[in-house]
Amino acid sequence: MNSPKHERLAEFFRRLESAPALSSFEAAFELVCKTINEVEDEITTISFDETISQDLSRTDGRMYPPLMDSIRDVQDRNDVKRFPTRGHNQLIRENGAIQIWDRTKSIQLCEKRGADGEGIYRS
Repeated sequence: MNSPKHERLAEFFRRLESAPALSSFEAAFELVCKTINEVEDEITTISFDETISQDLSRTDGRMYPPLMDSIRDVQDRNDVKRFPTRGHNQLIRENGAIQIWDRTKSIQLCEKRGADGEGIYRS
């Protein structure tokens, strides 16, 4: 049986926050993608489906990582990129900082500082 999505999200956030701090955008993006797939592979029986991962309007119940081709600029922040997903905005800074926001409630759900100790909006 698959765990409810809120439990899987909580585990995803816990793993992200407990992972070592990172120092680059690339490493942070890779951590987000790797962690969400590990959580889904371990806690659900829903197999990764490449066709669904590319189409945000469809869902099979699995959480999918952000797509590099969905990258968006953040106004007045050349060092931060935004990845919109079905229910979240994931911000990743070039220093390795990560922040995840609920898109409908506009509340921060997770924050991970970069290796330099700074978050998305610095310290």
